[in-house]
Amino acid sequence: MIAGIVLFALGLKTTLHHVGTALDTVPAVGLCAGAALYLLAHIAFLGPTTGPLFRRRTIGALLLLAIIPAATTVPALAALAAVSGICSMVVAYEALRYRESRVRVRHPDLRG
Repeated sequence: MIAGIVLFALGLKTTLHHVGTALDTVPAVGLCAGAALYLLAHIAFLGPTTGPLFRRRTIGALLLLAIIPAATTVPALAALAAVSGICSMVVAYEALRYRESRVRVRHPDLRG
């Protein structure tokens, strides 16, 4: 997880310094693969304890890896928007899909 965060931070630093130009290969890989590595590490961490495969996170990680070539051709800010959008969709889906389960875990006194 930490390696994914560090890799993402490397790509993000370059992205914020060159928002209007296309990213070079290393910062584009850092930006996209760093976020993907974080999601995959999260899956590896939770897998043995919870059991089921996290399809949304896996799909999100694969999408992040798939947009690396595009991140080298579009402006850096657009690449960052794409990475942010994919990560936000994963989080939003999980928040909506598991809303009732989270309420039961966090507020056991509301069980009826």
